[in-house]
Amino acid sequence: MEQLALLQELSVYYPEIPWTVHKKEGLRYQFENDFYLYTDGIILYSLLRHLKPKRVIEIGSGFSSAVMLDTNELFLQHRLELTFIEPYAGRLLSLLSEADK
Repeated sequence: MEQLALLQELSVYYPEIPWTVHKKEGLRYQFENDFYLYTDGIILYSLLRHLKPKRVIEIGSGFSSAVMLDTNELFLQHRLELTFIEPYAGRLLSLLSEADK
């Protein structure tokens, strides 16, 4: 029951999801990719907005990092401190803008 209640609480963020199936100008994440698909992105985005953590440390990075960067920029006013630990950062770097780097 608690999980269903949490999903109900998270559903308020669904109408403001900024991503589409394909890459959208100005965003790092897109739903259609081989690693971090629709539900993953939606739940992470919703939890970040709901819980409003001060800091996230991610071991392994890529499309999930893109979700966090977009959410932080668009909805959390850059208040979320993000640390990505990734020995093979090629995927993440391919999703970042020059300003991100």
